[in-house]
Amino acid sequence: MKRIFLLTAVVLCVTSAVNAAVRFQDSGLTVVTDTTVTFNIVSDDTAEYTHYVGNTPGLAILTGMSINPTAGPDAFVTESPFGYYGYWEITAQDDDPATWDIVSGVHFTGSLTVGSLTGIYSLELWNDDVLIIVDTLPITIVPEPMTILFLGLGGLLLRRRK
Repeated sequence: MKRIFLLTAVVLCVTSAVNAAVRFQDSGLTVVTDTTVTFNIVSDDTAEYTHYVGNTPGLAILTGMSINPTAGPDAFVTESPFGYYGYWEITAQDDDPATWDIVSGVHFTGSLTVGSLTGIYSLELWNDDVLIIVDTLPITIVPEPMTILFLGLGGLLLRRRK
């Protein structure tokens, strides 16, 4: 019984450590409609990993991912893996153990194009091993300031006419 408990504790610790290592750098973003915003994916660890980032296109579309040198010399990104539109596969990798070049920090930078609709869009980061969401980046899309100004002026004019 003690062996099963110890094995379960070790597995849970390792799993939580792996999941906690890779995450979005920001906890949330607020952006204006019809713009492109960038975000970072960071790792606190030097281990290799494969994750998926994205979401079903709606209010915003993930339009690009770039690799930073900290992700290792053999790191790569793949658009729409397995035909999943709106997702990107990101892999931090170094094939030469003699010169291990993966370091903690910003590994990938992504571009997200926001449309003209407002609302909240969630970008997800999935673990490749067990296909669970390890982090979510909520993005609040707000109208541009001139739109808010015109809506406010229109409301004042309507109120004045009454």
